[in-house]
Amino acid sequence: MQSYVREQILRTVALLLKRGTLDEKGAKLDSLFQDQLVACSMMTALLNEFSSSSRTSSVGFTWEFHTKCKRAFEENNLQKVFLFSLQMLNEIEKQPPPLSRETTAVLNRFLGITEQVLCWEFTPKLNMLRRNVGSFDNSQTVTLKPPEKWRQTLLDPSLVQLVFRVHQKARHNQDMATHSTQCLTQLASLNGVIYKDDRARTQYLTAFIETLLAFLDSVDLQDYECLGVACMFKNLIMMFPSICISSLPSSLYERFITKLQTLTCAYGREAALEEEMHKDDTVHMEAYEKLLETWMELLTTKKDNVPMEPVQTHAQHVFNSYIQCHISPPDGCRVQGTDDSRPDSEDVDEVEEDDRDKFSDQLCCVGALGRLTGIGRPCVPLAWPTTANTPDASLVWKSEL
Repeated sequence: MQSYVREQILRTVALLLKRGTLDEKGAKLDSLFQDQLVACSMMTALLNEFSSSSRTSSVGFTWEFHTKCKRAFEENNLQKVFLFSLQMLNEIEKQPPPLSRETTAVLNRFLGITEQVLCWEFTPKLNMLRRNVGSFDNSQTVTLKPPEKWRQTLLDPSLVQLVFRVHQKARHNQDMATHSTQCLTQLASLNGVIYKDDRARTQYLTAFIETLLAFLDSVDLQDYECLGVACMFKNLIMMFPSICISSLPSSLYERFITKLQTLTCAYGREAALEEEMHKDDTVHMEAYEKLLETWMELLTTKKDNVPMEPVQTHAQHVFNSYIQCHISPPDGCRVQGTDDSRPDSEDVDEVEEDDRDKFSDQLCCVGALGRLTGIGRPCVPLAWPTTANTPDASLVWKSEL
């Protein structure tokens, strides 16, 4: 049977199962998890059908009916799907490399299923059906906020370790790496009633950071991993309260901030090169902006409740690195693009927006770094000589400082 035929049949089966979800003798899904290939397709179809996304079938079900089915699926089957997927990932991770083509395909499918579960928007307990009408939107970023019954599964330290090990095995395949980094990004955003108290939050945060730093120290990141790693750092700072961050072991906190600074400076250099060469793929620019937002969170919202000495010290390197990357030698290290890399001036006038608008968010972050750490003034003279070469950007630097 052709794969697309199988997918359509299983999608119909998922729709029928959904139709009977609220019946007293609703179908059980346990028997569907016997064959790996069928299980992959069936679980994908079920997740699509029961999720709050545009991938659900448009067959005239009311919003209330869909929400009730979704809630029933969450309570009875979603965790089973997740545990089965983890079981398969664990088995594949133990296999020696290189993986066969069939095993690689199965790994990719189960990573996609795991990502769907971790990106699941759980139905609130309160009756918020009317409030959520029309929210079938799969473009929004949803943090991982499961109910208490997921506590034992998601707070098990071996879970994060397993996903990082699987990523180690999958990271040289861009499609699989996209799935695995998104899984880790979601795990970094874990929040809500799943934690009993701040002590549990701190334990989870500590374990995640230790595993993340061990991974980063052991590899050279691929370009397509950069954005995912940046989102992990951002989620860890944004989603965990200051009391948890301040409770980290001092040595671990210092290593975390140091790695944050190292990655920010490295991404900043690559982002400046992408801009100078007018590259279409701006993954480093996106990652750099995520990390700048992380620094802003540390220097504003959390500045009164976390150790600031290492933050200010490393923020100075981030600020200096930005200035250096945008001015030419001998004061800076800006790389001049060749004539071949530059588009025609007429094209630039038509498609390029003003630097003040294009880099406004980025420049605001960097300017705030200079003000909040008290390091901007000594660096201003470095930016002034660039006025002749990059008037818009240099003037904005000065105005932000």
